[in-house]
Amino acid sequence: MRNECQRVALVTGASRGIGRGIALRLARDGFDIAFSFHRDEPAAASAAAEIRQLGRQAWFQRCEMGEIDQVKQLVANAHDAFGRLDVFVNNAGGAIRKGFGDITPEDYDWQFGQAKGCFFAMQEASRLMHANGRIVVITSAATRSCPADAALYAGAKMAMEAFARCLSRDLGHRGITVNVVAPGATKTDLLAGAPAHIIESVKRNSFGRMAEVDDIADVVSMISGPDARWITGQILRADGGL
Repeated sequence: MRNECQRVALVTGASRGIGRGIALRLARDGFDIAFSFHRDEPAAASAAAEIRQLGRQAWFQRCEMGEIDQVKQLVANAHDAFGRLDVFVNNAGGAIRKGFGDITPEDYDWQFGQAKGCFFAMQEASRLMHANGRIVVITSAATRSCPADAALYAGAKMAMEAFARCLSRDLGHRGITVNVVAPGATKTDLLAGAPAHIIESVKRNSFGRMAEVDDIADVVSMISGPDARWITGQILRADGGL
């Protein structure tokens, strides 16, 4: 599987939704793709088949982002599979949505475990990444809108944004950029039966529609390419002007 001339991207949580769209877009850009999935192995196998149909190599592994040993092993194994790492996209992560008074310490630990996983995934990826690589963290418009019942989710995503902005200073001397893409409401199966505030937010963006997965994947593609070498430490709010 090793090919020292080929560019390689690792995308977490790419069996479906935004992560899958990102993986497919980067494959169309010429990257071989390593990715993780959490539960749905058939969906992961399907995503890998689509990547291979595009003429690119695909490798995937199950990973729970809150388990740091698994996160570090994912990055190391992906690097070993292809012999290099050029782009790392931290997309995986679920959301706990509860009223503030109903949140438990266990809820807090799980949600912020996603931020912890993001931190150590970036740490491991940066150690193995080629010079002039790209790190992209997917967060959410919730870090700006701060909706009700989303304190844990928005807080964990805000932590990820801070990690990325600070890491851009640590890695700039190697030409590695670190940026955040913060999508607004995006049409995926995870938003089936979306809460009212999300439906309302769609009415308030500049286009009056929910984003398609490709709308977000195209932004990730843009900042993963060589022309984005002078963009780092930024939060790109891909929310349709919300």
